[in-house]
Amino acid sequence: MRDIGGLSEFTIGVISVVPFAVAFFAVLAAGQISDRTGLRRTVLGSGFVLAAVGLTAAALASPVLAVVMLIVATIGFKVAASSFYVIPQQYLVGAMVAPGIALINSVGNLGGFVAPTLLGQVESRTGSVDNALLIVAVICLVALAGCALMRYQAGAQDTDQHADPTGTSTGTGTSSEPDLPAAGPGRTVGNSG
Repeated sequence: MRDIGGLSEFTIGVISVVPFAVAFFAVLAAGQISDRTGLRRTVLGSGFVLAAVGLTAAALASPVLAVVMLIVATIGFKVAASSFYVIPQQYLVGAMVAPGIALINSVGNLGGFVAPTLLGQVESRTGSVDNALLIVAVICLVALAGCALMRYQAGAQDTDQHADPTGTSTGTGTSSEPDLPAAGPGRTVGNSG
């Protein structure tokens, strides 16, 4: 934003709020879409795509367009972060929920230390924020690949025969997107053997 020129510190501060204000409404909309459709990984993956596209464009664009693309990237990050926490709770059952979420939070907190340190090193060695943005965009694409792999594995599980107590099969594999297995009475989450 400082590269735009002619902006006071106050104006820069006001503009810095805009990505998060817009992302707030995007997170609400993404949550409603996710809840209405049940396409949890699709919403999560969409967040990663928006973040990667926004960061890449911000690194390559003029300063004014870069600010707009950082808004897109912020929307992507916030949508992905809010969508992510729904998924482990549907895979983890019983006594595994609390330690699983604790492990996820621990790794996330470690990332909160490692990422700024790494990006600061990249910026100081290259003299440009653009390279740091591109590295984060690549990390978003790696996360998207992990999301796609998780989708594939869940799809493979969905085609397995998850038998409920009545003896009927609950995994048909016929949905348009083999998303998370639904937990509930008579449903087995994960491999039933």
